[in-house]
Amino acid sequence: MHKDIPIVSLVVIANPKSIIEFKYAKREIREKIIKFDQIKKAIQDTCMTLDKEISSKEMVELAEFILESDKPIKYDYIKRFNLKIVEPENTLEKSLDDTLFEKLKEYRFDKAKENNQPLWFIYTNDQLADLILNKPKNKEEFISIPGFGERKYELYGEDIIKIIWDKEPEKVNHEAQVINEKLYEELRRYRFEMSKKENIKPYFIYTNEELEQLCIHKPTTKDEFVSVKGFGIKKYEKYGEDIINIIKKYA
Repeated sequence: MHKDIPIVSLVVIANPKSIIEFKYAKREIREKIIKFDQIKKAIQDTCMTLDKEISSKEMVELAEFILESDKPIKYDYIKRFNLKIVEPENTLEKSLDDTLFEKLKEYRFDKAKENNQPLWFIYTNDQLADLILNKPKNKEEFISIPGFGERKYELYGEDIIKIIWDKEPEKVNHEAQVINEKLYEELRRYRFEMSKKENIKPYFIYTNEELEQLCIHKPTTKDEFVSVKGFGIKKYEKYGEDIINIIKKYA
């Protein structure tokens, strides 16, 4: 191979829209950075510096040498940096979400085709993501998601909930909800009155979390009362009978 063939290193920018800022670059750096449409001129300029013309045979030998030598360097980064591969968590959950995404996307496509409407008119990709994130179980949860409302529930709600949970939508017991709210308020009022009477903070009687536990478990006996988280014999002796009598009105 011709010993006078120069080896020139260049950085070639392939994107024609790239803007190269040379304001603070040194001259030797500026000369090494070119755009792809300047490659031909760069080669011609380099050839002009040669004292001897390169023959076709030498050019072929050079090309073959470059092709043979142009091999990617493979690093074993795991071994080099002593890395440990950790399997991603919630793989099953992710695969289930991916499956649900495809099912809801397919449902949207079918409905859009059936009604001759654009896909986003059924629900947008952001709304689709919200469905998967919130997984509504009933009408109230469905219409609380941004972009969905009474009209969309009437059109698609039951189908979507069935797809998400692979079952019929839950029926909400509105009467039970009202009773729980009334129970909550009466127990909260009782706590306030007792804290005022004993001149202590309301949370010393029971916290909001413990109040919610009372509404959920609705104890009506001593054993049930002391089994509720945050309550015990001492609280039963002070407040237990009063609380149970209140709960019995809503049991």
